[in-house]
This record gives sequence, structure tokens and C-alpha cells, in this order.
Amino acid sequence: MNKYIKGIIVFKDENSKSLLEFKKGINIITGESKTGKSALIEIIDYCLCSSRNPVPKGVIKNYGTIYTLIICIGEKAMIIARRASDGKMALTFDSSEVIIDNINIDDFTSFSNPKDIQKIIEENLGLTVTNLNANPFIQNKGKASIRNMLSYVFQHQSNIANKFVLFSRFTDSEKRMQVIEQFPIFAGIVDQQYYSTLIELKEIEQEIRNVTRRKELEEKSYHKMLEELFPLLTEYYALIGQDVPEYVGKLDTDGLIKFASNLPSDDFNFINKDIVDNYASIKHDIESLSIEISDIKLKIDSINDTNHDIFSYLDSIDSAIEIANLSHNDEKYICPICKNFVDEINADFEEMIKSKNKLKLERNFACATNKHFLEEKRKLSKLLNDKNKKLKFLYKEKKYIEDHYLNNNELVDKEEKKINAKLRIKYYLEILIDKVYMGYSDRLKELSEKSDELKKILEKFNLKGEIQKISDEINSNMNRIAQTLDFEEDFYPLNLKFDLETFDLYNFKDGEKVGYSEMGSGANWLSCHIALFLSLLHSFTKRHEKSPMLLFLFFDQPSQIYFPDYNSANGNNISNDIDAISRIFKTIFDEFDIIQKETGIMPQLILTEHVRGENLKLISDKYIDRTIKHWSSKTGKFIDIEN
Repeated sequence: MNKYIKGIIVFKDENSKSLLEFKKGINIITGESKTGKSALIEIIDYCLCSSRNPVPKGVIKNYGTIYTLIICIGEKAMIIARRASDGKMALTFDSSEVIIDNINIDDFTSFSNPKDIQKIIEENLGLTVTNLNANPFIQNKGKASIRNMLSYVFQHQSNIANKFVLFSRFTDSEKRMQVIEQFPIFAGIVDQQYYSTLIELKEIEQEIRNVTRRKELEEKSYHKMLEELFPLLTEYYALIGQDVPEYVGKLDTDGLIKFASNLPSDDFNFINKDIVDNYASIKHDIESLSIEISDIKLKIDSINDTNHDIFSYLDSIDSAIEIANLSHNDEKYICPICKNFVDEINADFEEMIKSKNKLKLERNFACATNKHFLEEKRKLSKLLNDKNKKLKFLYKEKKYIEDHYLNNNELVDKEEKKINAKLRIKYYLEILIDKVYMGYSDRLKELSEKSDELKKILEKFNLKGEIQKISDEINSNMNRIAQTLDFEEDFYPLNLKFDLETFDLYNFKDGEKVGYSEMGSGANWLSCHIALFLSLLHSFTKRHEKSPMLLFLFFDQPSQIYFPDYNSANGNNISNDIDAISRIFKTIFDEFDIIQKETGIMPQLILTEHVRGENLKLISDKYIDRTIKHWSSKTGKFIDIEN
């Protein structure tokens, strides 16, 4: 599905607005400085939920009260509006055929917190990963964000030939890490199911480690208690004035436990106020916990019901699409009698095709919504498991007090040592008889089976293999594109590599890595930027069915390194510069044609430039044809004060 910008509107009031409409493919805006070209990238950034208003001070910022961005997603258009005064946002939807000039400031009546609008925008793009924290035991990494997506889209004027920075916003190390980590999401390799499964696997693996440690400790404790049981019996017998029978010292483990389980009868039991209070507290906790467990089960049932409804809805959509497919063929209907086309029936066929496409879009959205519930259900299931474990522990404590204290009929005080000795023997016996450590084996087997099941789910995503595939693809396309760009001769033959783990770019020549910043000259840096970002766009577009990426680039004045002072340059320099920039634009045009031919999707490029088409060679006609606006003091600017 294609995702591109249809237009920008800047409103002053209900009577004044300035707009710019874009089309699929390449959109070139030329003009003099201070005509509003570079502000376009900032307006787009602001409407896509920037935390601050980046629109530069001046005419546009003084003029604009509401900035509006129209994004087409398949046959749907998102119309995003943001107020300049307080940053609040509004969002409406229309058909992708919406006429931009018909959008008015009065269409936006309700403005909300940008975070709320951002969530809706991301859901409509298919960016539904709400928790990508691969390790549940460290600070949550949050969700995949459209803000990180924009690093792949924007090439600002100050960035497009920058030797130190390839990606926008990478000066912030935390943002850089987020953009890199979220690449598999933007590339459509993984979704929320992957991260929810990974989180659950990490929790299972941690529990395996915990259970293994507990098993080892319990086993060690068991053998220690077994060694200490005979001395305890000796102490107890001494306290009640008897001797331990001689044969006890020769008994095996089972015999010793059996003997200790039948201590000589005594006339005391023990209970005190602390035990009674603790018993009451445990009963209260059991009641409260039972209510919490019931509430959690109801929530899980509700999610299951919702999932069932969604699947039913998807089945109904699939049935409708199947009927539409059976009812339609590519040929127009001809009356069997008069042999003429029947316009009414053919019109119905066309409406049916449109309805079928809308049903497909609705199905994709319903599928994305269904995935949204996976993370919530996993959290609730984990919470239910934890609550059940706690409840089981409380019942065990309650039963212990009942069996050992509250059900006794005769309660008398005895000397502290005698009490402690008998209680310690009983405590030891409980552990020695139960052999708790042996029960951990079943739990470890259960956890191991669950771990294997989760690993199989993760294997289906083939993250490592897909990353390698995309890496090879990016490098191959990047080197193909670079052959027609303006690199210095010293770097040939080119062997550019882009590392998807670090996002570092380098040229590998004669067994040596030459880093991007070490390549020298603005021509090399510009060529690297263009080759890399066209390659990334190519890969995202190729995966448009699963990728949530906006399929467009914004190049802001790439010719600047060749035309620092165009009017005053000497003839030879002008000729060389024109040759170089003409090759760059031809490379861009050719690559967009290649992408469309390979993927069936024409992505979008917004290109702002000082250079006009008539100054170029070879591609002058194409450049002029793709130029949608030329702004100047004579022809007008994006925002004319007179408006």
C-alpha cells in the first residue's frame, strides 16, 4: 500500500490560506532563497507530532495559525491539523481523491493532545508495536514511533552533505539507538506478536533460572536438614527426660524420618495471639486476591470475545471479497441482444471494485487492531499466573496454621526450648517428607516445553535472515546507484557497505575500511547520502505490504555544494557543476523508475532546489516536467504577505 503526502495547507484565518499539492513520484520546488522552500520540511515535521514547533521565525510563522498535512494511505486520506499557538492537533479522514482546496479551517473543530493524535496516525500507518522491550527486567523501551520513522525520510539542507551525520536526529544518542532498534519494524520484518513472544520467552528463561536455583537450594537444604535431624531428636528426647533408642542411629533415611514422625506423646501444644492475628490476615488476603483473580479472568474473557468478534468480522469481509471476485471479470458487460455496452451495469461493476478495495483496506485495519490486543492479553495472563501463585501460597499457610495450631483442643504453655525443639523437628519433617526439590523437575520440564514453543514462533519471523537479506539488498542497490554519482576517483572501484547494526557507512577498498566522514569532499558526502537513502526507500517500498513506512523522501537543496555562489562562478566551474548535478538528478529519476517497475509502487520525493531545469543537461525536460512550483519575488512565494 502506498503512503505519500498529498498536500500542505497553512491557514491564517477562515479567509486566508496557502496550499501546496503534491503527486506521487517526484515533486520539485525551485526558487530563490527566503521563498519558503526549506520551511516545507519543518511544516511536515510539525504536523507529524514534533515536540516543538520547528517552523523558522519569519513570514510563515507569523502568518500561520494552523498547519495542515494531508497523507494518503491507499484510498484513504488522513488530514492532520496542528495549531501554532498551543501545539494541539486535530485529525479527520476523507477519500484519497479529496480536493485540497476544499479543505477549510472550519473543518477542524476539536483539537486534542498531540500524543493522542499521534497514536491514531501510527495505527492508521500500521505502526502498532506498543511494547518492543525485548528484556522485561529492564526499563521499558516504549513503542515504535513515527518520530523515529522520520529519520529515514528527511534530508535537511544542513544534513544532506554533512560529513558527520547521515541521519537526522542522530546527534541524540538515545534517538539514534531507537531508530536503529526499530528498523526491523519499519522494514515490516517483525510486529507486536514478535516482541510479545520475545518478552514472554525472556520471562520463561528467567523463571527457568530461578526454579533451577531454588531446586539446587532446596536439595542442598534437604541434605543439610537430614544431617541435623538426629541431633534434634537427641535434644528433644533430652528435654522430655528420655534417651533416644540405640537402634535409631542405624536407621536409613526413610526409617529416621518415620521414627521422627512418631515422637513420644507429650501434653502440650502451642498457640499465641500472633498466630491468631496472622491467620485472620491470611483469610482476608485470600478473599481480596480471589476477587482480583475473578476480575482479571473477566478481562481476559472480554479480550477473547473481542478477538472472536474481529475474526467473525474478518470472515464476513473475506466472504464479501470472494463474492465480489466471483461476480466480476475484466471484460465490460455487452447486451446479448443489441451488442452494445450497458453503462449502468458496467458502472455497478466499477462501484463493486471500489467497494472491494475498501473492504481490503478495512480488513488490513481490523487485522492491525487484532494484533493490538496481543500485548494486553499477555500482560493479563502473566498477572493472573502471578496472582494464582500467591493465592496457592496463602492457602498453604492457612492450612499449616489450621493443621498445626487451631485444630488442637488442648493448649498449655511449655518451656521455650521444648517448644522450639518440637517445632523444628516438625518443620524439618515437612521438608524431608515432601521432598520439595523433586517437584521442581516437573515445573522445569513444563517451562522448557513452553520455551521451545515460543522459540518456534520467533523462528518464523527469521529476523536474522531477513536483516541479512535486506542488508545485502541495500548494499547492492547502493553501489549500483553510486556508479552514476559524483565520487572522487580515489574511491573507485566503489564498495560501499551500510551496517544495519550500527548504521555506519563506509567504503571497503584494498582491505581497508574508509569511514563515511573520512571520505573527504562534499561531493562524496552528498553522493553517499543520496545512494543510501534511495536504497533504503527502495527496500521499504519493496516491502510496502508489511512495512508501515511513509514511502517518501524529502531532499532539501542537494545541489548546494556545487552552487555555493551560482551567479558569480566562472564558466568552467559552472559547466562542471552542471554536469555533476545533472548526473545526480538523472540518477534520482532513474532510480524512482526502477523502484516502480520492480515493486509496482511509485514512491514520492519532495525536492527543493535553487537550480532550475533550463540550466541542466540531458534531463532538463524531465526536471521541468517534475517541477510543480517555482517561487521568487516576481512569481510569488509560498506565503505572500499580501495574502
